[in-house]
Amino acid sequence: MGIMLSLQEVTKIYPGVKHIKAIDSLSFDLEEGEICTVVGPSGCGKTTLGKTILGLVPAAGGVTLYDGRNISEFTPGELRRLRARIQMIFQDQVRTAYAPVDCFSAVLPVDNPGALGERGVLIRSDWLKVNEAPLPGSDSGSMELMAGGNATAEGDTFFSRAARMSYAQAKDLLILEGDGRTLAEVFHQPQVGGQTSKHAARKILYWPGTGRLEIEDARSFEFNEAPGR
Repeated sequence: MGIMLSLQEVTKIYPGVKHIKAIDSLSFDLEEGEICTVVGPSGCGKTTLGKTILGLVPAAGGVTLYDGRNISEFTPGELRRLRARIQMIFQDQVRTAYAPVDCFSAVLPVDNPGALGERGVLIRSDWLKVNEAPLPGSDSGSMELMAGGNATAEGDTFFSRAARMSYAQAKDLLILEGDGRTLAEVFHQPQVGGQTSKHAARKILYWPGTGRLEIEDARSFEFNEAPGR
């Protein structure tokens, strides 16, 4: 088997007051079917390495080859196909903010879902998997998220939790699943101070943009009128 992934003197530097060198002249070859484990303390550059390999952040130096090709020369469509084959799985209680932004360099708050706007979602989970799926007939891609282990998702009008959850940007669809011991739950309040509802089930399909719900194997339902009604 040939070499599938090759890093040659790859360096990543975050400019600033301290000029942090997250990756320092890293080189290794990975053959198809081979497993490589990167181990180190928090902040040592493991996540930055994954982002650099996927072309999510540019390297300051060196070359990353996939099947013998430099990923810096990949077209946007080729990068999307690459990210469908090479994916990152984050671990240790991840916080992720999703919302429309004006530019690629924008930074979203991960502690205040109210600051993300009506289309924003804040996800907390033990692990997170991110993928960019190609859209048929389009040069753009669609983001897909999968999260698990004490996973919660919170927006302007809802709060949900489940053992496993996934979100498909193209469909604006959030799927929540229990694990046999715990149920998936959605708390929904379309308007501040308005009526609230709580659903618990083995599986829940929720469209945040419209508030639509589909319930499979429902276990409980609660509905509360707004105060004063």
